[in-house]
Amino acid sequence: MNTQTNVQRLLGYLAGDADNLALRGDIFQAALEGGDLDEAQRQATWVLGRDPVSHAWRHRLAMLDIARGELDEAALLLQGLIDEGQGDPVIAYNRAYVDFARGALEPAVARLEPLVQAHAAALPRAVGLLVQCLHRLGRVDDAVAMFRQHVAADSGATDYGAAALAALDASQASLAMRWADRALALDARQHDAAVTKGTLLLGQGDVAGAMALLAGALERHPQDGRTWSAIGTAELMAGRLAAAREALVRATQLMPAHVGTWQALGWCQVFERDLVAALKVFETALALDRNFAESHGSVATVLAMQGRREEAEEALRRAQKLDANSLAARYAQAVLSGEAADPVRFQQLVSSALAMQRGRLP
Repeated sequence: MNTQTNVQRLLGYLAGDADNLALRGDIFQAALEGGDLDEAQRQATWVLGRDPVSHAWRHRLAMLDIARGELDEAALLLQGLIDEGQGDPVIAYNRAYVDFARGALEPAVARLEPLVQAHAAALPRAVGLLVQCLHRLGRVDDAVAMFRQHVAADSGATDYGAAALAALDASQASLAMRWADRALALDARQHDAAVTKGTLLLGQGDVAGAMALLAGALERHPQDGRTWSAIGTAELMAGRLAAAREALVRATQLMPAHVGTWQALGWCQVFERDLVAALKVFETALALDRNFAESHGSVATVLAMQGRREEAEEALRRAQKLDANSLAARYAQAVLSGEAADPVRFQQLVSSALAMQRGRLP
């Protein structure tokens, strides 16, 4: 039975039992899940018109506000319930979710951390939401450690997917793959898991396998920058530079603070011999994170290719100080010494390295 049919069936029962609040609650939930927000509103209005202080129905109304994207209204309702002493952890979770949805990540974390400590087993979605908040704040190691501590048997696909993406960005590839596989086993369309596994397959050189996952992810979420970035890297690895540049430019528009994507775009432009554009892109990456050796090494490479030796050597020294094994720094040194490697082989090496650095955060 589909959701709309179920709503109509329940409304039929209500015709002969109008004062049945439990039935009205069932109708509200079925309508909310089915996207019939007007019917959900009618049920809330009827009950609250008779009992305006009902905690349960004010909470339901907040859920309806969240579904409509009316987050300020939802926050007022939920905070009011909390201020009145309502200790239901689901109310606290939904209040934290509103903070998350509004981009107030620090307040969301402050609400979620004690909630997870007290109710992780009963409310695994709070664990998943905390993972997402910590990840977006750049606290990827904390996100991974927290999920490892609190992962439960009934953790859902969304929770595992969020944790997989955090593990990817924390450079824990085997853990990221394990969690991504678990998420995809629970839901083959889980987005974060598909992007994570696709990215990891790129690092293994499996461009075709990665593209199969990433194409589906992009179809479902065409505005997701991580997907565009991974697809751009896949195109780069396949040597399809124009397609790579197009995807990577789109990714930088959607997530302008993602250093790894700027790096990939810059190297694509190096391979296209557009050194002026490449230098500008690498300098953008450097402005986002001046402690990333690859950005300094990339700048050094382009300066060396332009014949700006002194500037290149200065950038090279900064890269080597941060990471003596920087791939970009090694290539810059090879250019400066006149011993640059075969450009085709270097493109393959850089593409593989970029595939394993997709999560570099500002």
